[in-house]
Amino acid sequence: MSIPLETPRFDSSDTILLSSADPRPAPSSATPAAGRRALGLALIAVAGALLAVTVLGVSIGPMEAEHGRTLADTPGWYQAIAAGLGGSLLLWSALGATGLALGIRAVAQHRGRGSGIAAIVVAVAGPVLMTVAFIAALVAGVGGL
Repeated sequence: MSIPLETPRFDSSDTILLSSADPRPAPSSATPAAGRRALGLALIAVAGALLAVTVLGVSIGPMEAEHGRTLADTPGWYQAIAAGLGGSLLLWSALGATGLALGIRAVAQHRGRGSGIAAIVVAVAGPVLMTVAFIAALVAGVGGL
């Protein structure tokens, strides 16, 4: 003979207090500053990357036409500038990734949701814009197709 055991049922009005602390969450001080910071970082990253690839793209064609077909054929000062501009893309990429992460966090925490969404869009569209700008600058630097 088995005795049916009932499991206790709780509804939303039942509360179990394990401590004397107030069970209600603390009021959030959600300000839109997080979303604005994310958007600012994403915009700075895209602007810096666009500037770097545009300068590099416009100058590659004339330098290689004058000195040779590879980067090694160009003067040392130009190689240093090209390496610096290429290396700066690491900085811009890191800023863009930080803007993306902060944008996702701002949206998730409702701290500047509109700016956070804009930061996500800008950070994701940045590499596409950078590629288009680099190709356009190369074509402009060479003198068209």
